[in-house]
Amino acid sequence: MSNEIQLSTLGGGLPMQPVVPGMGGGLGGFHAGGPAAGAEENPLRKVHKLLRGRYLLAFVLGLVGAAGGAVAGYLSQKPAQKAEGMIEIRPVITQQDGDKVMVMFSAYIQSQMAKLMSDTLVKQAMKDPRWQKVRPGPVNEATIGAFQDKLTVAPARGSTMIITVGFADNAPDAAAVCPAAVGSLIDAYKADYDKADALNLDARIAALKTRDREVAQRISTKGQLVQNLAKQSDGDPSQVRYIEAELVDKEKVLSQVRESIAAVEQAKAGGFRTVTPEDWALVDSTIANNVKARNEIQLVVTSLVARLGERHSSVMDRRREVENLNAVITKRADDLASKYVIRWGLDGMSGSLVPKDVTYLRESEKRLMAEIEKKQALAARLREVGNQIREAQTDIAADRVLSAQIATDLRDFQFRKDQTVLAKVVNTGSVAKPDKDRRPVFAAIGFMGGAGLPVGLLMLFGLMDTRYRYSDEARASVGGIGGGGPGGLNLLGI
Repeated sequence: MSNEIQLSTLGGGLPMQPVVPGMGGGLGGFHAGGPAAGAEENPLRKVHKLLRGRYLLAFVLGLVGAAGGAVAGYLSQKPAQKAEGMIEIRPVITQQDGDKVMVMFSAYIQSQMAKLMSDTLVKQAMKDPRWQKVRPGPVNEATIGAFQDKLTVAPARGSTMIITVGFADNAPDAAAVCPAAVGSLIDAYKADYDKADALNLDARIAALKTRDREVAQRISTKGQLVQNLAKQSDGDPSQVRYIEAELVDKEKVLSQVRESIAAVEQAKAGGFRTVTPEDWALVDSTIANNVKARNEIQLVVTSLVARLGERHSSVMDRRREVENLNAVITKRADDLASKYVIRWGLDGMSGSLVPKDVTYLRESEKRLMAEIEKKQALAARLREVGNQIREAQTDIAADRVLSAQIATDLRDFQFRKDQTVLAKVVNTGSVAKPDKDRRPVFAAIGFMGGAGLPVGLLMLFGLMDTRYRYSDEARASVGGIGGGGPGGLNLLGI
């Protein structure tokens, strides 16, 4: 007989609760106690439902997984070695006039820690023969970064004057690598720190002061040059632009004068067209008025001839007026032709009168050329003065930056001169010791993960299994049980 549960209904089509052996007799042994429909199930009950009947399997699998996870976590970490060195920085500076406490000592400690971690010092340490002996190879950004990743620089616990320099590695030869790294770095730091002892600080300070005086003298000389040049021009570009605009205007006038001279020479050579009275009317208002009056009278004559005939007195009078005007126009044109020529425009319909005597024009040409040359020389000089002023100002700015750098260097060398041995190596880190063992931590993490994984998989399997394996699961699914009364459901289990 199958252990699966089949549901049936009793009366009214309502489902009946299955009869569970040992919980009542016959079909009348229905009982209440299931959760009400729609009630939220207890989380522990959900877990119990998913693992019910599988507790032994979950225990065995969890135990096996926990053991495997613990072993894997433990073996994933290799034991590391670490070497630590110590550098003592004393806050007292010994000077000729007595000992003084260093100002901002904590900031100085931080700066020395940053120097120990710097690329420059690490690079110098990696070039040390001791490091090259254990880790031979090129020193580049990648190797420097790998070195820094394993390097720790921090204040010693319980002390504000001691810096600890540590290097940890889990390589098989870590016992030799770690002391070499710490020793090389401390030696590089000490060599950099004690560099001032190998130098003649007095000579360097004197040289810096001499250089500072030279820079100050250059700044003063350049400043005086700027003042002298500013008397000619303050370097304002608008002055040069104003003169250049004047040059453009004068060059236009010069071009017109030269065109006038060319027009006269062309006219003397025969011109490019015969000048008629109508042509003179284009450039002379007197002839233009007479030509206009003549043309108007000719229109009147034409009208009178049509009405009165050729021999009428009015016609004859008007024609005499036309002849008189032609004589006036011709005389005026001859007078103009004796003194002027026409310099035609590009359209050939406009022009201007140009005297035939080009002596004045040539004098104007020479005068304009002299003025243009003078203006060009002035503009060039102003541009040169402006360039000299800007160059001097640039030099002054650069010398001021240099003077500030010299002042900084002087303070630094004076500080090194005043101080005695401020840094002292307490421990060179010549011996590597076992570093903090992280294997137990990872073993515990692996134990918990290995134990939880099979249990979780069993719960997932139970969640995917939708069959009813126990009678109370069916009761919980369909709601409260109550003998068929109101709110109750009757189930029959087969």
